[in-house]
Amino acid sequence: MKTLLGILALATIGVAGAAEDYAGKLPAGSGFIFSVHAGDQRDEIAVSTPAGEIVWTNKDKLVHPQLFELQDDGSVLVGTQDGAHMLGLDGKNIWQYKVPKDTQNCFAMKLGDDRFLIGNEGHSKFAEINSAGEVLKETSLQGIEFKKHGQFRYCSITPEGNYLVPVLFMKTLREYTPEGEIISEVKNLPSVTRGERLANGHTLVSSRGKLQEYDKDWKVVWEFSLSKDAKIKDCPITSFTVLDGDNYLLALYHSSEEPNFIEISRDKKVVHKWTFPQYKRVAFVTVVPAANPLMKSLK
Repeated sequence: MKTLLGILALATIGVAGAAEDYAGKLPAGSGFIFSVHAGDQRDEIAVSTPAGEIVWTNKDKLVHPQLFELQDDGSVLVGTQDGAHMLGLDGKNIWQYKVPKDTQNCFAMKLGDDRFLIGNEGHSKFAEINSAGEVLKETSLQGIEFKKHGQFRYCSITPEGNYLVPVLFMKTLREYTPEGEIISEVKNLPSVTRGERLANGHTLVSSRGKLQEYDKDWKVVWEFSLSKDAKIKDCPITSFTVLDGDNYLLALYHSSEEPNFIEISRDKKVVHKWTFPQYKRVAFVTVVPAANPLMKSLK
């Protein structure tokens, strides 16, 4: 089945389909891992080679997987709509946590030894949990109205320990203190899903049809447009990964036969496209380094 899926994917990538045609910045021997919640058969976490061959997927069921983290030991911490999972190299659950029934979740991040951060959409809270399912701490976020689905999306933590929170339904990216107090915000970002603080202190933000870099005063200093620069129909850019040489790997939330992923350069050229016909509405993407045990287990 994996071979068949790989063939289907390669058949639809187009000119840049074969491994020897890939000229982007994914490191040699690496792959990329992504979440999808509109596959042909089920929601998935999947690993692809640069050539577009799917070489790994989860085995146990996941409900609407979104932001995940690849761990140093090759396990995958996954935020799902109903909680969080830790998947082993075999794609099966090591442990699982369920959020309260009146909430949803969309991310999971490791904070330290047996300490993980998830969200409680609806109640505007972050929760720190352990692998036994115990809630260790809760933080309420200021200034967010009740909304069970789409309240916020793929949060990140700044070097200072603050939270960058895409408040999806308010079209706003906010920076919060660890205590949940608002520090700053930028508005008018339709379908905002991700913000990351860069080494230079700027913030990279993905929203509908755009990837933008903001300076420390929240002024746009660089912008990529799907429709203008790539001639691709606008859709939410749900996540991104910064590659070596200032290239970016973007996940596109399409429900049509548009590319699921593109790699772009700093000068806004499309370096590579990947289209997987079995997947729609991909959510989060990151690199699987060649040295990571998950990638090594697939060779």
